[in-house]
Amino acid sequence: QFPRSSLNFDASEMLNSFKAVDFYRKLKRDLQAELTETSFAGAALSIFAAVVMLALIFAELNSFLAIQEESKVVLDQITSVTDDTLQININITFHRLKCEYASVDVTNFMGTHDAEMAARVQKVHLNKAGLTTTEHPDRPAVQHSTDEVHDGSMTTELLTELTFEAHHHTHQIMIVNFFAPWCHWCQRLAPVWEKTAQTLAKHHPGDTRLALTRVDCTAEGSAPLCAKFGIDAFPSILVFRKDDTGTSEHE
Repeated sequence: QFPRSSLNFDASEMLNSFKAVDFYRKLKRDLQAELTETSFAGAALSIFAAVVMLALIFAELNSFLAIQEESKVVLDQITSVTDDTLQININITFHRLKCEYASVDVTNFMGTHDAEMAARVQKVHLNKAGLTTTEHPDRPAVQHSTDEVHDGSMTTELLTELTFEAHHHTHQIMIVNFFAPWCHWCQRLAPVWEKTAQTLAKHHPGDTRLALTRVDCTAEGSAPLCAKFGIDAFPSILVFRKDDTGTSEHE
């Protein structure tokens, strides 16, 4: 048998060795009053932190207990070419919306739009019994301003570094289209630009207060102009006034 004092000594040594790995040591009770003190700011922050924690716990618990409804349509695996379509019947009534303005927008789970969906939508007129009466005719294509077509040569003045200042101080307002021939959007703007200039000339013949002009930023004689006015995107349209100075900010 081992003496009782020897067993107590070994247990105490093991306990002290275990406590030596404590990363969160605390002050002794008799030293806490001497080494720490309370403050109003600390008390306010403690109460605020406690309130925030209780609010977060309540919000998480409320969200966890809330009932949410979700509907999903899951397609079976397609085994035949004839089974690759899904018929979806939508019954929505808009009393003041014409059928020609109704459209369907479809996206997949990646958020990619199905651009060809509109071409596969068939609209029909139904009677009160829900039976098809007639098909709704497709809406005729509308030609927007971006689809303008200009016949003939360009009539707006093509400016260069040598002719720019002369035209600048001749007109009260000069609107300049800085373009590049290879730019797709410049090509679409060109017929609209020409048509606008012709319309102005038609309605205000002989009026030189306003002029629409162009600058080809790829031409050798015009490239310095584009660098001077900081043109870094095409097309860029700037407005120049007759009384502008060299440091004026152009619209």
